[in-house]
Amino acid sequence: MSVLYKGIIASSAIVAVFLTSTSCFNKIKSDKGLTARAESFKYSNDLVSQNYYLLQKPAVAIEAQEKIRHNAEQILSLAPINDAPFIQLAFLDIHKQEYQNTRSLLDEAQRRNPRNKRALKALSLINLYEGDAASSVEHLNTFITRSKGDQLAEPLKLLSQIFKTPDGFDAISAFLATGPTWGKSFLQNEIKISNEDVIKSLALPLNTFANSKINETKSTDLQLKYINRLFSLGFQVEAYNHWRALPIHDGIPNRNSVFDDSFSGQSLDSVFSWNTRNAKKYFTEIDRTDGLYASFNDIKTRKLTSQVLFLSSNTDYTVSVDFRRNYKDRNGYFAWEISCLPGQALVQINIDDSNTDKSKLSADFQIPATGCDIQEVKLLGHSGKYRGRIALTTQSFKVTAKK
Repeated sequence: MSVLYKGIIASSAIVAVFLTSTSCFNKIKSDKGLTARAESFKYSNDLVSQNYYLLQKPAVAIEAQEKIRHNAEQILSLAPINDAPFIQLAFLDIHKQEYQNTRSLLDEAQRRNPRNKRALKALSLINLYEGDAASSVEHLNTFITRSKGDQLAEPLKLLSQIFKTPDGFDAISAFLATGPTWGKSFLQNEIKISNEDVIKSLALPLNTFANSKINETKSTDLQLKYINRLFSLGFQVEAYNHWRALPIHDGIPNRNSVFDDSFSGQSLDSVFSWNTRNAKKYFTEIDRTDGLYASFNDIKTRKLTSQVLFLSSNTDYTVSVDFRRNYKDRNGYFAWEISCLPGQALVQINIDDSNTDKSKLSADFQIPATGCDIQEVKLLGHSGKYRGRIALTTQSFKVTAKK
C-alpha cells in the first residue's frame, strides 16, 4: 500500500468522523407531526451517517460497498440536491484504489456545493495522486481558509508530504510568495522536523514567504528558528551568514562583532544574540535603559548569559566592559569570558576585589589562525567563601579589532 494511499484512507476516516458528528447534529427530531418531506430528510440524513460509518473501516467489505452504493441511490432519490453521496462514492473508489471516476464524482459534489470542504480536501488528494502538485496545493489552501484552527493538522501534514517531492517543493515555494495563512505554521513544522539532508533547502521557501506581504515580526521569528536549527545541525557558517542577512542588521556598522553590545533590549531568540539564563539561584535580564542585570547566589559556577561570535582568525582584538556592581569577593564574583567554541578560553575579565575602584575594564586577545572559527562570549557567576547574593549591571560589552 503506497504512502499516498495510506494518507488518503486516513484523511477519509477523519473526514467521516467529522461529518458523522455534524450530520447527527442536524437531524430533525421526530414526532407525529412531522411532514412526509421532513421524514424523508431525516431518513436521508440517517443514510448519510450510515455510509460514513461504513467508510471509517480500514477495509470496506464487499457487502458494505454494496450497502454504500444502495444508500447513495436512496439519498439522491430522497434529496436530489444532496452532495454527500458523490463524496461517499468517491471515497469508496479511493478505498478500492480505483480512481477512474473519482474526480468526476468530486467535481459533481463541488458543483452542487462549491464551499464543500470535504470535496476540496479529497480533490487535493486526487490531484496529488495524479502528479498535479500545484492543483493539490491550491485545493488545500482553499480548504484551510475555510477551516477552523483545530482542523489544520491533517492538511498541514499532507502539505508536508507534498513538499518532499520535487514538484511539490516548487509548487509550495511558489504559493508561499502569496503569504498564505498556513505559511508560518507550515514552515515552523518543516524547520522543526528537518535534518542535515534538507535543512539548507528550506532557505528558499523561507525567504520567499518572508518577502511576501506578512508582518515583519512573524518573518523574523521564523528566520530565527531556521538559524538556530541550522546551527544545531552543524551548519554554523550557513547559520551565521543567514543571520547577517536579516533586515535587523541594517545600519549596524560592525556586523562581525558583538550583537547589541550596549544591551538596548533587542529580544531575539538566536544563538547570535544575548541568551539569558534564569533559575532559582541566579537571574539575568536586559533592561533597555540600564543594561544587563545579573544576580547570583550559587555554590557552582554558572553561565548566566552568552552569545556566539564569528571573529576573524589570526586577528588581534580588544574587549572592554562598562559595569556597576554591588558585592564583595567573599560572596563570589562575576567574570566575562571569550573562548573558542569548543575550546580554550581566549580572554577573561574578572570583576573582583582586585578592581573594586573600577567601572570599566579592558583586555587584549588574539583569535588563533586555526581551530577557532567560532567563539562564545559568556558571563560567569562564581561562588565565594561565604554564601550571599551578588549583583552586577553591565552597561556595555564591546569587542573591537585592533588597528
